[in-house]
Amino acid sequence: MEENKKSAFISKVEEFATSMSEMTSENKTKRGLVILATETPEDSNTTAQEIAIMGNQGQIVRAIAELATQEQTRELVVEGLKLASIKTLMDKLGGGI
Repeated sequence: MEENKKSAFISKVEEFATSMSEMTSENKTKRGLVILATETPEDSNTTAQEIAIMGNQGQIVRAIAELATQEQTRELVVEGLKLASIKTLMDKLGGGI
């Protein structure tokens, strides 16, 4: 995948994020949305990511808390935090992943 060219998948996620951004700010309803999307094409070592956080901060925090405490998603959060810790340490040591 060319560095500046986005895949159809990542482009669709961006479109979705844009349309949902408008919905999270409608009315006085408290809404929050977190989107995490990632893609590594077969013929590439580069991973494209789309991360979007929008809406009411309190609602977003509640959603993240649910993600971290539900049985079916808790392990994903733990593994993500482990990887983030390793990445942070490697960046501080001048390496990287």
